[in-house]
Amino acid sequence: MSILIFGGTVEGRTLAEHLSGRNIPVTVCVATDYGASMMQEAGNLHIITGRQTPETMLEIMEKTDASVVADATHPYSQAVTENILTALSRRPVPYIRVERELEITEDSRQNGRFFDTIKEAVDYLNTTEGKVLITTGSKELESYTEIRDYETRCVLRALPAEDVVRNCLEHGFSPENLILMQGPFSLEMNIATIRQTDCRYLMTRNSGSAGGFPEKAAAAEETGAELIIIGKPKKRILPPGGKRMNLGEAMEYLSTR
Repeated sequence: MSILIFGGTVEGRTLAEHLSGRNIPVTVCVATDYGASMMQEAGNLHIITGRQTPETMLEIMEKTDASVVADATHPYSQAVTENILTALSRRPVPYIRVERELEITEDSRQNGRFFDTIKEAVDYLNTTEGKVLITTGSKELESYTEIRDYETRCVLRALPAEDVVRNCLEHGFSPENLILMQGPFSLEMNIATIRQTDCRYLMTRNSGSAGGFPEKAAAAEETGAELIIIGKPKKRILPPGGKRMNLGEAMEYLSTR
């Protein structure tokens, strides 16, 4: 039997390393090779790479004989959670949702402009002038191509992975406007990036402290860039008997289970 964790997030990695250090068998499912590279397999820590369907998740649960499923996926990865819950409906296993605290900082309240969807943000940016620093990752590239003059106007900061580079270039983003680095980033790094790229807008999601959101908000305030905040993560629906915990609570709960 083992604990099965979904999520290559900070929470997922921290939880896996915590459990492994206490000789608790744990399997972690991450979506990409890059996510897998952020952890190191050990005798009691196994990593599975690739985007999973409900069917493959069910196979993993059965193969690992999972005693608990910990959903530590990104706050905005709702579709992954839905796949997990579908798999659990076929094989009931105790479930915990590892929640990330997503507070709105004073900087973001004062300097932020909130939009429910990327399309709404794109429509707004098409009424403005000036470069845009996009820090929401590379999954929504198709939407960003709707920004007027996006090829030269948009600066994209994303993970340094081969598929990310290929996807950006295929969508027409200019190579000199790609910043490929692993975050989260410090306040100083964000300030330097905004000033170096001469961006007047910083597009982000509220990814919490673990995702570097406070540092982005403060950097926008410091540089005078307008903060464009996309969406609000949906609260996860729990299966029967499911539990909602922060990272600290999950670490304690799974260590003593």
